[in-house]
Amino acid sequence: MPRKPPSPHDALVKEGFSVPEHAAAELKAVLPAALAESIEWATLRIESGSFVDKALEQSHSDLLYSVRLQNEQALLYVLFEHMSETDARLPLRVLRYQLRILERWARQHSDTPLPLPPVIAVVLHHSESGWRGATDLHSLFGELPQRIPAIKPYLPQCQFLLDDISRLSDDQLLARAMGAIPTLVLVALRDSRSGDKILRTLVNFAEQVRQLATEPLGPDALTTLYCYISGVTECSPEAVGQTFIEIEPATESYVMTAAQILEQRGFDKGIVQGKAEGVALGKAEVLERLLTRRFGPLSAETREQLHKATAAELELWTDRVLFADSLDAVFVGAK
Repeated sequence: MPRKPPSPHDALVKEGFSVPEHAAAELKAVLPAALAESIEWATLRIESGSFVDKALEQSHSDLLYSVRLQNEQALLYVLFEHMSETDARLPLRVLRYQLRILERWARQHSDTPLPLPPVIAVVLHHSESGWRGATDLHSLFGELPQRIPAIKPYLPQCQFLLDDISRLSDDQLLARAMGAIPTLVLVALRDSRSGDKILRTLVNFAEQVRQLATEPLGPDALTTLYCYISGVTECSPEAVGQTFIEIEPATESYVMTAAQILEQRGFDKGIVQGKAEGVALGKAEVLERLLTRRFGPLSAETREQLHKATAAELELWTDRVLFADSLDAVFVGAK
């Protein structure tokens, strides 16, 4: 089967954080201060290889970095989470990714397989609702570890650092002092669900937009941001380009180049809308299979309810499947 093109979210993040200094800016803002101070940031390098399952590679973008940690070799595994819904089982998948990384490292260092390098997982999440799931594997075992604490040492453990930018304010993003490009990448991820909102936000981040005209990687970053915002919002590419130009006239030549690239890609708002509708239909079909496996055959009324549901309803019901003890518990509160 031919590989599908990456989602616009994946493309934006990989473009933005494949540059070590941009990745370092994001990680410094997320990692605990004591850990960040122990890292030799000048040694940060991107490692090759993807550890995401083939079935999941269209939903996630994974970037693996290596770095020195107080004169010891370490690995920082950064999984950028872009799904619009919370994934209740993400800690389980993160554990699988970490094991694959360690297994590959052990194979590549068969002469000295120990000690293993630490692997730290960071999840960047953005959605309308914000992250609503667990960030550690023990939580997926329900109440058992709390009721029987003696069982905890024998359960696998995995915890990831969550950077949920869904509810961060402009001031909070600016306070990170990450630099123009990584800041604008996060801004675009946070606000591009609404064309009007992202255009207003760009004005609020005018200083960062102006910096794009002077940074060496600025033209490429502007092209990526222009194409991303034009592709995922309802506003026209012309409106996006005009906003950049009004903020900083020196970006006009970059905007013209970006517009040509977008045209060469065959940009069509109708196609984008059709893809969005197809994604919603796919989510309903997946949820229908999950419910059938968990609770048995569904009635015609329930199937109709799934296929008429909004994206937000599908996200909520999918989150409930893992823990609900009945079909009614999944749909509680539904109209």
